[in-house]
Amino acid sequence: MNGLLQEYIPGQVGKYADDFEVRAFGDNIQKWGTSTILIESGGLKNDTEKQEIRKLNYTIILASLFSISNMSYNDNNLGFYDSIPENERMLMDLKITGLTYNLMGKKYILDLGINQIELEDPAKNSFYYSGEIVDRGDLRTSFGYENLDASGYEFVLPKVSPVSYSMEDLKSLDFHSFLKSGYAFIKVKNLPAEKYIHYPVNLVSGNFKSPKGITSNFFLSKAGNLEYAIINGFLINLKDKELKIKNALIRK
Repeated sequence: MNGLLQEYIPGQVGKYADDFEVRAFGDNIQKWGTSTILIESGGLKNDTEKQEIRKLNYTIILASLFSISNMSYNDNNLGFYDSIPENERMLMDLKITGLTYNLMGKKYILDLGINQIELEDPAKNSFYYSGEIVDRGDLRTSFGYENLDASGYEFVLPKVSPVSYSMEDLKSLDFHSFLKSGYAFIKVKNLPAEKYIHYPVNLVSGNFKSPKGITSNFFLSKAGNLEYAIINGFLINLKDKELKIKNALIRK
């Protein structure tokens, strides 16, 4: 199965430690005397619906059944399994490297790792994303689906709009101007009950205070100009007129 996957996704297969875990269903099946193979699917870039992952799973399951039917699995040895590297949590949705962060009057260079956590929305029978900083510091041993070299850029805290708007007002707002001015949060009267919105800014209540420190909403500036926005963990190039992210959040 690993040999076949290497033809499609070379270097992207790992294994977890195979120590016995008393709480694991599959481990107890093995304890009872039945051999098992556990397949855990990760993710591929731009495959949020896991369609390519499903194809790969189908392919290797079919190949394994064929191997059992003609007994070609006997040609393998334990060394093939041992050669699969141990899986580590080294992949992030967005990796930003080399940004300058001002802390207590001193400037530091650091990297940020951000994941877009998928959450269920039972009311709409759908899902949405919530950005989260999962690591910071020196991330040279980590990887990102999306990468940004922020060398020469400074971290800028997000702001909250000083004026409150109605949901109807939002339809005609110039979000690009808001982002270029450093606003990641827009105050809205009578916020809807939903938890997310398909706008490139977060919607908040009138008493919302802009977060301090490093969160999944901030800006990157160079020579005093804001050039990138990170909204709910999604990267926006402010040089582009078309601003697209999967969703921002509604925070009360």
